[in-house]
Amino acid sequence: MLNVRPYGHVKTIHFGQARGLTIFDPATDTCWLLAYDATHAVGERRDGYARFEQLDARGELLPTANDYELLESLSSVVLLDAIRSEGRGLYAEARANAGDEVCRTFEFGDQGDAQVMAVIDLVVIEREESEQGWMSVVVPPETPLSHEQLLDVVAELIPSDIDETTLELAGDFNGRVPSRNELVFTWTKY
Repeated sequence: MLNVRPYGHVKTIHFGQARGLTIFDPATDTCWLLAYDATHAVGERRDGYARFEQLDARGELLPTANDYELLESLSSVVLLDAIRSEGRGLYAEARANAGDEVCRTFEFGDQGDAQVMAVIDLVVIEREESEQGWMSVVVPPETPLSHEQLLDVVAELIPSDIDETTLELAGDFNGRVPSRNELVFTWTKY
């Protein structure tokens, strides 16, 4: 698009008479839709390109710091939704195979630079309506997760029907000693 900054990086999209502007940010692997207008009328005031130039002149065309914060927040929400869905399936599989360790690896990040591995093992004891469960979360040392993000991941993996008051950090994973970078939780359900 001519007459907008940064020149050469803002690209146009055409759909019938509608026009849009985009820019690709390789740092976040994001293609931003900067503006959209339903009208392309060369030389007229109602032309979308004229509006795009006005947005640029006012400094309102490119993504703001708030846009980047929202992008990060939305990425986290999408990640947690995916983990929640996978966690439900993992829990159902572990319950169906009581006593067997069920393992799933979650990978996320722009270049696969962050990885979380969650292991859930359930053992049914005494009666069918009673269970003891373990969940292990292993985070490789180079994973750029904050403590809050890690706790969010753990919270999404905990089965929804578990009473949170029975959840506690465990010293072992169903008798196995945890590794150095492994968090283990246990619960009981009646």
